Amino acid sequence: MKNALTYNVLFACVFSCCCSSMTAQYSDSSNATEIHQATNKRMDNYQYLKKQGYKDKAIFEDLGNANFLNKNYDTALFWYGKLKEVNDGSLSKNYQKRYDFAMTKYQNIGSTTGSDTNDWVAQIESDYKVKKQKQKKYIRLTFNTKV
Repeated sequence: MKNALTYNVLFACVFSCCCSSMTAQYSDSSNATEIHQATNKRMDNYQYLKKQGYKDKAIFEDLGNANFLNKNYDTALFWYGKLKEVNDGSLSKNYQKRYDFAMTKYQNIGSTTGSDTNDWVAQIESDYKVKKQKQKKYIRLTFNTKV
């Protein structure tokens, strides 16, 4: 009787180990599928903008900012990383702040309470504002005026 109980417990342990390993394998493959789909979506977005005639730098800025504002920090980091590559390994001050914040949020490290008060939308809008150029003053002469 004691041997039967031991065999039943042993069988239950082996069975549960097999089931848990099968579940772990299933979750890894679904995770890989999600990563593959996310990568395809990123490349589709890139190809669409490239066909519209945008340059790489503008594409990487726009896709990084769009994903940053939508709190897709992993995708924002991907595009900001591409922007960094195009800029010889550096980012402007505003982009570096967003990159650091996205990295912190993505990794859930450190305290971000000070950074959470930033108005990210206003900062990103300031990157897109067109700077006014000084207008040249022209002298208006009437046709009746002698010069």
